[in-house]
Amino acid sequence: MVGRVIWARERKFGIKTRDRITLSRMRGRAVLDAAAAGAPVRRPRRRGLAVAAHPDGARLLGRAIDFTIVAVAAAALAAIFGGLAYGTLSKPFATVSAMLK
Repeated sequence: MVGRVIWARERKFGIKTRDRITLSRMRGRAVLDAAAAGAPVRRPRRRGLAVAAHPDGARLLGRAIDFTIVAVAAAALAAIFGGLAYGTLSKPFATVSAMLK
């Protein structure tokens, strides 16, 4: 396969090839050609997390963990302040309710 780099940014790039690329050729035929030639067939390793396959997987996973920690902390603070507000406001309302009966 012959190609030429036509653009590049950070860790990504684009290549223009002389021939059209099809996925079936990229996956199937290359494996069959290698097996027919007696070469060991190398298959891509599967990783445990789908995020790890992404070029920026570690950064995205870190952001997801940060977001989860902040969301859990915010929920805990909301529950604490909600309980404090309920405790503070329930006494006067109980007194008013008792006087109205």
